[in-house]
Amino acid sequence: MKRASALDLKRSQEWALIAVGCLAVTCAFFRPIRHANDIWWHLADGRQILQSHRIPHADIFSSTVHGRAWTDHEWLYDVGVFKLFKLCGPNALIGLEIALIIIALAAVWVRLRRRSVTPSLCFATCFAIAFAGRYAWNPRPDLVSFAGTSLLVLFLEEWSSSVDRQFALCALMALGFAVWANLHAGFIVGLLLL
Repeated sequence: MKRASALDLKRSQEWALIAVGCLAVTCAFFRPIRHANDIWWHLADGRQILQSHRIPHADIFSSTVHGRAWTDHEWLYDVGVFKLFKLCGPNALIGLEIALIIIALAAVWVRLRRRSVTPSLCFATCFAIAFAGRYAWNPRPDLVSFAGTSLLVLFLEEWSSSVDRQFALCALMALGFAVWANLHAGFIVGLLLL
C-alpha cells in the first residue's frame, strides 16, 4: 500500500510541475506589456561590479542623486543577471523570471498535496496566485524572494519532520540565507518565518 501511495505522490508531483510550468508561462506571456526599467540598472550595476571587482558604495547611474552614498544589497543578483544576459541574451532574463515563478508555485503545489488537497484545488490555488501576481512579475530580484520564501516554508516543514537530518538541513539553510541575503532584501521575510 505504501508503494502505491508513493507512486501516486510522485505522479502528482510530476503533473504539478507540468501544470505550474504552464501557468507560469501563460502568466508571463499573457500579461500587459510593461517596461521593467530597473532591469537595465541591475544589468549596468552587474557590469560595473565585474569591471571594478567591488560593490559600489555610491550611486553612479542616477541623474538625481549621482554620487550619493548607496550600497547595492542586491549585488549578487546584478552580477548573475549580467552574466546571464551576456551569455544568453535578453530572452534568458525572461527564462529566469519564468523559472523563479515555477519554483515558487511548485513549492506551493507540493505543500498542498502533502496535505491531501485535491489536484484540482491545487491547480486553482496556483492559478489564483499566478493571476494575482501577473502585473508585478518582471525579471527583478524580488522574484528571488518569492521563490525563496516558498521554498523556505517547504524546507521548514521537512526540517521539523527530519530529526535525524536536522544538523545537515540547518547548515544548508544557513548557506541558502547567505546567498539569499545578497540577492534580495526579502530574505528578512525568511528570517521572520524562522
